[in-house]
Amino acid sequence: MRWGEIIRRLVLIPPTLVGVAVIVFVLLRVVPGDPIAMMIPPGASPADIDRLRAFYGLDQPILQQFITWFGQALRGDFGRSISVHQSVFELVLARLPATLELAALATLIAVVLGTIAAIKEIGGPVMITRYNTRMAASINGGSLPGVSTGQIIQKMEEVAKSELSGDMKFEWTELTVVQIDVWS
Repeated sequence: MRWGEIIRRLVLIPPTLVGVAVIVFVLLRVVPGDPIAMMIPPGASPADIDRLRAFYGLDQPILQQFITWFGQALRGDFGRSISVHQSVFELVLARLPATLELAALATLIAVVLGTIAAIKEIGGPVMITRYNTRMAASINGGSLPGVSTGQIIQKMEEVAKSELSGDMKFEWTELTVVQIDVWS
């Protein structure tokens, strides 16, 4: 990679982030449902609803709402969760270690399977099928959502533990997403 290309990519980061922010903001606004209706208790007066809308800035023009939202997001202020009444940033931080662990393990599995698939020699139709299956599994291993990868790893641990203890109670039906493509 040349220096010009690196600089060009670095220059494109801010407009890309702003574009993603605009898309996220618009998607949050077009989703059906009213966040105020979720927060207000039944039987609240229209004045209470208007006061809550003003408190959250939902009575402002849409451009002003975006500027406020984007500015707060840049400062790391993602607001408070409506359902658990905690800071969203704290909630994300609390789940970050498990997310990073799953992402690192999924990447490790994908790299290992991809390396094995790349090193193996192709010879005959049986080897080609095995090679394609390993390659597809390694690619999907890197592209599966972390939740699915985590569930697969948990099931693999259950198999290992049940084989060691002699208790074979294992069901693949509990997985939500399992996909392995075999290329021909």
